[in-house]
Amino acid sequence: MSTNIQPFDTISTPLGNCYVYTIHSSFINRLGSFDCGEKEQNEFIRRLAVGHYIAGINHTFLLICDNDLAGFVSFSSYSYAFAEGFIGKIREAMKEEFNRRGLPHEFNISFKKLPVILLGQLGIDKRYQGVGLS
Repeated sequence: MSTNIQPFDTISTPLGNCYVYTIHSSFINRLGSFDCGEKEQNEFIRRLAVGHYIAGINHTFLLICDNDLAGFVSFSSYSYAFAEGFIGKIREAMKEEFNRRGLPHEFNISFKKLPVILLGQLGIDKRYQGVGLS
């Protein structure tokens, strides 16, 4: 592993400490042997993840245990556009709920789109499935 790539986080697992890294081109040599048993996830991590990250399509995190790629997860940013009139319905439902609970409230929903994070791809290598990583 390149010495200039630092883990994003360290997590304690049943296998000991594992490390979370943001995907980087220096990990390419570890991606080819990944096999979670699902073709779509295998193809994503082996061939697409680095390019998607560089292009800004998504952000992929790798779980490295015992110097192996044990798993990965990718996230994408998105915004959900509400249908016409839906904001008013949300506002009214919230007011009703606050009133029902006797809670003070003063709020305004002024957005037309709600920012969200989408879970794109997720995979745990077969060698690490069933050991408490997910």
